[in-house]
Amino acid sequence: PYALGFSEDEAPGSIGSSTSWFSKNEKAKVGMLEFTGAGLESMRTAIQDSEIRMVMLGARFFEASKKAAEAAETLRLRFSADAATLTVISQTVGEGLEKLLIWASQWAGQPSDDVAVTMNDDFVALPMTPEQIKAELELWKQGAIAYTDLFANLQRGDIIAEGRSEEDVRSDVETEEPTIPPGGEDLDLNEEDDEEDEEAA
Repeated sequence: PYALGFSEDEAPGSIGSSTSWFSKNEKAKVGMLEFTGAGLESMRTAIQDSEIRMVMLGARFFEASKKAAEAAETLRLRFSADAATLTVISQTVGEGLEKLLIWASQWAGQPSDDVAVTMNDDFVALPMTPEQIKAELELWKQGAIAYTDLFANLQRGDIIAEGRSEEDVRSDVETEEPTIPPGGEDLDLNEEDDEEDEEAA
């Protein structure tokens, strides 16, 4: 409520059915301030655009899967645009967590120079193909990459389970009995697939 043209003595102090406002000023005005909504059109349009975008994203859950086999790289490229925004959010969250951990270290009187947070931004989990595994092993055997790189690539490719360290893998390999037959260094990783193709033929 507003009152214009009222003197200090006439200024209303309450409002209601049992209260009257009176002023000797003939030009005095009273009324109710309200929002006309003239500036809501742009907000309404933005909300509608967001709703349409959410419907389109939600429709992907009901999208019929392709019957034909789709290459891993093709699948990754197809979902890269959808994961772009998620990647930005992941990086922002990682930066925020890193700042919080740095502050916590400083409050605890601990060094914070080594504090670092790296978020996983690989949202399209695709296991490595036998050809990729064989190529990684060849690079390692030829000394082109270190075992640490080989381990990281195999773990990223869902070949080695998350949470396992290099020491865990080395220890298990040393304690387990060898299962690779003689000449296994030249073993074709696609041999099993070839046998299945022969049986099918």
